[in-house]
Amino acid sequence: MGDIMTTTFIRKIMKGKKIMQKETKKERFDRISEARKIKILDGIRLLENCSNKSNYEYTNDEIENIFADIEKALHSAKAKFTADTKQQRIDMFKSEFEREYTWLNGFMRNVYRFADKEAMISPETKTAWTYSELNSEANRFSNVKRFFEIILGFFNRCFCGPAYAGYTGRC
Repeated sequence: MGDIMTTTFIRKIMKGKKIMQKETKKERFDRISEARKIKILDGIRLLENCSNKSNYEYTNDEIENIFADIEKALHSAKAKFTADTKQQRIDMFKSEFEREYTWLNGFMRNVYRFADKEAMISPETKTAWTYSELNSEANRFSNVKRFFEIILGFFNRCFCGPAYAGYTGRC
């Protein structure tokens, strides 16, 4: 494995005709962060071009949403740089994840990603539902409480079928 990596490294040196030395973490940070900063600033300049009302049409709400998203991303990135410990970074990730991720969002994500995959099987009737079918059946219920009973039952493996198919509420 080492010989392959050495050979690849030597080929890259010979192709570029310059001798590369191993860079330090600081040098790598300086090189990469500067390049990424330039890309971000170029992106902002390109976004600024969209402000030309003779070429584009937009509402103030749309502009507020764009800049709110940008500010949120900037705040998140800066917080990662200023976090003192790995545990603080983990805590920041958890708080962001838990704020955005709900049971319903998780279920809808699975409906989107795995629409034709089997989501659930009724142990009593041996009926199987795909994620798409389960979503359609759940949407038939207008009562939100009933919807969550079905979803929570699914996640707790206590679901025996939709109400019209003899759901008893027990496992």
